[in-house]
Amino acid sequence: MAWPFLTGSVNEFIAGAMIVVAIMIVYYILKFLGMLFSGGSSDASGFWRWIRRRVGRTGEVDFSSKISNLENLINQFKTGFNQFKVYCNDVLQTHNNFLNSIGGYGSPSPPVSPAQWQHVMDSASALASLRTRIDNLCSEIDHHRDFDRMSGVQRSEYTALLSEVANTYFEFNNFQIDFWDRYHRGDPPA
Repeated sequence: MAWPFLTGSVNEFIAGAMIVVAIMIVYYILKFLGMLFSGGSSDASGFWRWIRRRVGRTGEVDFSSKISNLENLINQFKTGFNQFKVYCNDVLQTHNNFLNSIGGYGSPSPPVSPAQWQHVMDSASALASLRTRIDNLCSEIDHHRDFDRMSGVQRSEYTALLSEVANTYFEFNNFQIDFWDRYHRGDPPA
């Protein structure tokens, strides 16, 4: 009995071997691409997921509700930040009055009350919560599977809002540093 692969010509055997090699090359290429697009996993499923997300996708995706929600959260943060400034400046003024009244004649001014500190802490906590919500929404938009299909107008709006967020966070962080510096020096509000 002859082996089946020996019954044909040498050319047929070489052609069959080339097909097998070509299939193996394609398999390993897909496996490598799968590792690239799936974050290091050794299967090709990440590659196919990536292909499926992009094939047949045309047109722009509407992000207006997410952008509107982000704008609303930024406005809430700014409003809360303004109230935080009021509470912090109240603490600074009370602390300054107390420190300046200690060595003088008459009764000293009262120190900062626990209620005043509670207003500052509650306001700071609300701002931290809003900041987390803003950051999560920005991350959700940035990692949306159709982010690359956002319209140019919405992309401009989103970029402007990101700039506004960064500036507001920067101002908030600087205000906090200035507040604590002024408090420790006993300075009045700016």
